[in-house]
Amino acid sequence: MHTCLLPVWFAAAQGLAPPLSLITPGASVGAIAMPPTPEKLVSGERLEFWMDSPNFSVQWNDEDIADHVAVAAIDALEASWQVMVDEEGWGAPTSGDTHKILVILDPELEATGLTTAYPTDFYPAGLPVIYLNPEYATNPPFFSALAAHEFGHVLQFRVRDWYGGGPDEAWYWEASSEWMAEGVFPDLNQYVWSTDAYASQPWEGYDSLEGYHQYGMVLLNSYLSGFEIGNAGLWEIWLGNTAQPWLGEIGRVTGTAASETWANFVGAYMAMQLDDAELLMYPALQGEAVSIAGELGSAYLDLGDAVGSVSISAGIGTLVRDGDWWVFSDVINIPEGEGDVVLVLTNPGDTALEFGFEIGEFIPEPSEEAEDESTGFESPPALATEPSKAGCNAVPFERTPWWWAVFFGLTARCSSRSRSRQQ
Repeated sequence: MHTCLLPVWFAAAQGLAPPLSLITPGASVGAIAMPPTPEKLVSGERLEFWMDSPNFSVQWNDEDIADHVAVAAIDALEASWQVMVDEEGWGAPTSGDTHKILVILDPELEATGLTTAYPTDFYPAGLPVIYLNPEYATNPPFFSALAAHEFGHVLQFRVRDWYGGGPDEAWYWEASSEWMAEGVFPDLNQYVWSTDAYASQPWEGYDSLEGYHQYGMVLLNSYLSGFEIGNAGLWEIWLGNTAQPWLGEIGRVTGTAASETWANFVGAYMAMQLDDAELLMYPALQGEAVSIAGELGSAYLDLGDAVGSVSISAGIGTLVRDGDWWVFSDVINIPEGEGDVVLVLTNPGDTALEFGFEIGEFIPEPSEEAEDESTGFESPPALATEPSKAGCNAVPFERTPWWWAVFFGLTARCSSRSRSRQQ
């Protein structure tokens, strides 16, 4: 798993943490804006050793760093440029039209990598500099994904104002860069190691940085790409961002509330319908209710071969069985199946959620022809269960009599048939 220093650098830049100790780029690093030239320029004076490619200048001071490390970095970075800039439509990063992006190999870096932005007169949004720890080049797949991850940050700096970002800003930078690296090197599947950062602490809030939770939120992007908005929609969250907090930006593109998105995300994830499902890390299932600490955190509960119905006292429920999932509130009948039943409870609020759940008897569905003895009117028609574009559809309970909602907590049946990878 990558251990990018970006959240720490954000905090340091905002005066919330001590400054980082980094190799300083060569003097006069502040590139000036100028028209395109046949050969892109290098900003400032070079470090002692260097190697250039069409779009990058890899530099270092340590004579023990072998040339093949620089070659590996360049190969991965140029591949990232081709995919993200040329094919995925992000466009060149800040200064990238005229200057090579500076990459510094730093064996003393206290992490795997870091991307920073040095504001200059000509580039007030920040001139990007990538730091890579060459020690990780001994693992070529990881090092390639690391370079792609950091280049993802270079692109992000061009379109998102990090200066004004609050404490919930950094998480989606990391979650998105992890998915970018997967997009560049889909055969390496390096992002799957990051999913343990979510699986080991799913009760944490969506924006938590505890235990590298932010990397594990790559799972959210896998869901959004596969079931709701495709990769093009993910990029629109960034490229069209309106400086809202990230939940607002995601909702702007999905058109759904965050709680609904999360309830479907955890269902698709636990139903093993995400990409590379057999490689992902999954939470240890609990046998009893546990507190959910953070906003949009979730508890994953093992109901075994339960039959009948499940009722919950709080939160948003997602029932998972045999590769399908159902989102509900209050109560739901357990669908027939062969596999064990998993209940996922998601916290829609910003304070810790205490909840309970209970297995009860099956709630029979009223016959459509049955007449209400007290009124003589027929019972209302059954609620629609057609899946939405994401595979699930929230039922507007406020339009439904309370007694009908008790009978039908079931909102929508989600199936792998609805899954598609949009581009």
